[in-house]
Amino acid sequence: HQVVPLILKPAQLDFVSTSTGHDIVLKGRQMGFSTLFQADYLLDAMITPHLRVVTITQNEDVIPKFMADYHFMWEHLPEIIEIEGVQIRFRSPLVMDNIRTLTFENGSVINIFSSGGVKSARGSPYQRALLTEVGLWDDEFAADVKAAVVGSMPPTDVKIVLESTAHGREGMFWEEWNRALNGDSLYRPHFYHWS
Repeated sequence: HQVVPLILKPAQLDFVSTSTGHDIVLKGRQMGFSTLFQADYLLDAMITPHLRVVTITQNEDVIPKFMADYHFMWEHLPEIIEIEGVQIRFRSPLVMDNIRTLTFENGSVINIFSSGGVKSARGSPYQRALLTEVGLWDDEFAADVKAAVVGSMPPTDVKIVLESTAHGREGMFWEEWNRALNGDSLYRPHFYHWS
């Protein structure tokens, strides 16, 4: 990885300015949305003690990539920031670091599971959830995710994003996207075409 500042692209800026905390994103490939969501949730975990974050991926194979991205971002956060002359410890030290979990000294936790392994995500509720490439999920797993993760989130101070590239006209993502377009969903729809 080369270290470069995260400068938001126009589509990412649009999302940041129009997101509601309950969002569904239909997007082109390689637009940087997963990176944006990971960076946002990591920063939230640094500044909010005891925050629980979960990323649910389409399969086990991409878990190491997502964890490497979280770890890389964390490693390159400043340890100390200064606000109006006051130095504040910003990067909370890690107390646990493995392929599925980052636990920070401030009590915040980031977990990563595949949609097929979401039963491991049951337990205390998450306040941040990134559900990535939902269009690739098996419908059976999608129902489990809704019950295990989405259904257990608290009613306020949450951020949840369902995001995917287009993968046909069926499945949980397609159905939720259409409900959102019709105003019959918890989620606000965001469409970003590949260009």
